Amino acid sequence: MTGISRVNLKDVRRVIAGVEPARQPGINIFAPFSAAFLDKAAATRERTLDAAVAAIRYAKQHLDYVEFSAQDATRSDREFLLTAFSVAIEAGASVLCVAETRRHSTAGRVRRALSLPACERGARRGRHMERTLP
Repeated sequence: MTGISRVNLKDVRRVIAGVEPARQPGINIFAPFSAAFLDKAAATRERTLDAAVAAIRYAKQHLDYVEFSAQDATRSDREFLLTAFSVAIEAGASVLCVAETRRHSTAGRVRRALSLPACERGARRGRHMERTLP
């Protein structure tokens, strides 16, 4: 069972408590990455990276399976995404996810995001496509 959490320790703790009884517990921690999503969350790149590292490290102390999702990744700055995936791997993420939350992304954009060199350094790649109804 994998629970989903925003990139704050309060949420991470709640998800861990909820999934720990499962035979194969895990967590998917997501953070905003595009400029629009960072603005919406009133977050900076630095705070987002710091929060991601703290959340992943904390989760890894309790769970073996930790996914990290970059929300709105295909519209994110590639260097920022590369840095984020690199620090996520170093912090202990098992899987990196390109979380696409808008309908107008193309398969090419997702492929390009998944081909980042950070993906080759230890974490499996995942992708998450979410569609919301109008």
